Amino acid sequence: MNFDVLLSMKEMFYSYNHSIMGVYFTICMIFVWSMPRRSFFIYRILASIVICYFAIIPVNMISISVPLLSLTLKYLIITFLGIFAVYACFKVQFSFALIIGLVSYTYRHMIYLVVEIFKMVLFDNIPGFNLDFNVSRYLLEFCTFLFFVPFMIYIHERFRKYHNVNISIYKTFIIVVTGLFSTIIFNYFNLRYFHFMAAEVKYSMYFFSLLVCGFSLVLSFLLVRQEKVEAELAVMKQMEYERSKQYEQSKENIDLINIKCHDLRHQIRQLKKDISNVNEKELESIEHQIRIYDTKVKTGNIALDTILTEKSLICQKNSILFDCIIDGQLLHFIPEEEIYSLFGNIIDNAIESTMKVEEKDFRIITLKISSAVGGVYIMQENPYAGEIEIKNGLPVTKKNADYHGFGMKSIRNIVDRHNGILKIDADKNSFRLQIFFSELS
Repeated sequence: MNFDVLLSMKEMFYSYNHSIMGVYFTICMIFVWSMPRRSFFIYRILASIVICYFAIIPVNMISISVPLLSLTLKYLIITFLGIFAVYACFKVQFSFALIIGLVSYTYRHMIYLVVEIFKMVLFDNIPGFNLDFNVSRYLLEFCTFLFFVPFMIYIHERFRKYHNVNISIYKTFIIVVTGLFSTIIFNYFNLRYFHFMAAEVKYSMYFFSLLVCGFSLVLSFLLVRQEKVEAELAVMKQMEYERSKQYEQSKENIDLINIKCHDLRHQIRQLKKDISNVNEKELESIEHQIRIYDTKVKTGNIALDTILTEKSLICQKNSILFDCIIDGQLLHFIPEEEIYSLFGNIIDNAIESTMKVEEKDFRIITLKISSAVGGVYIMQENPYAGEIEIKNGLPVTKKNADYHGFGMKSIRNIVDRHNGILKIDADKNSFRLQIFFSELS
């Protein structure tokens, strides 16, 4: 029996092509169901279902003299109908919708492969058994679909946090095209040569195709995760750049404020001597307030002096005791911009957390930088309110899964850059961050 006859037989069963679209569409929805939805979601998804259903009718009528081209066109249309539905109904990047389309189609193909393997097993053991396009086949496909649902939910959980990742269209196109055409070419050879193959060859083809599908799923996830990591690194680099500009500005501002306050304090002293009717208590109060701004932390490291002076003022304003025991010269191997970014993020996070503590007597931030055996030891400790959970070495809270967000990731990035060790723990309402840099840094 030649390929054209087989293909015409397939096209006689329009309902089967609708079932392909239905299963594929359902898998797409499983992967994205909990992701942010567009406005008028119900109307969008109903319209998508109607469009996908009626679009299969002309798909069934496609007839091109080149069988492989005809088959390719049909599967591409079905795939992009699912991609269109995902993008139209959910707030995801188009490149992410393409990946979801590929992953969903891959799962649909895996269901088909498992059904075909069962079909061969039953056909070989039951004489005259037929499982082509009848109720038994649909029942077997449904059971196979249910078997794959837990795996789909697992993939959904893995993909859910990446819905807003803008993946490279070039990379996405390569993976999608490779994944789709590997399954299309398999189907082509299966239809054309299936009846001429030995049983061992058939089983080998099906199991090999399952492996290809598994590889396609892993590759898709790795691509999405890599793009997410690259996007975060770009954000952290931008943050470090902004921090470096802020460092230069802060250094100039603090120096200028200190100069002005120093001059103003001398003028107040002169007023005390020359003007008898000036209220000395008021002048002393003003002088005391000015003295706060005329104090500069000196640790032996210019960048550290700048950030500590700046953050000390914020702590005083918010009734936070900032306790520092620091030898800044120990950090000579870290560039000034990185020191400003590292300790800026550390202290900002500490201030943010400490300010949520209602009892002002417990608002204490401790920062220590000292030499240790084999390197430099940094310890920062502060109280916190609520609950903190440590995941992947970084803190998260039940209320905010992005606790400390990119700031914490930037801290880890700088520590890793200098071959340091970062340890974070939280217990008994005390948050502790520890960093160790070896002498080789």
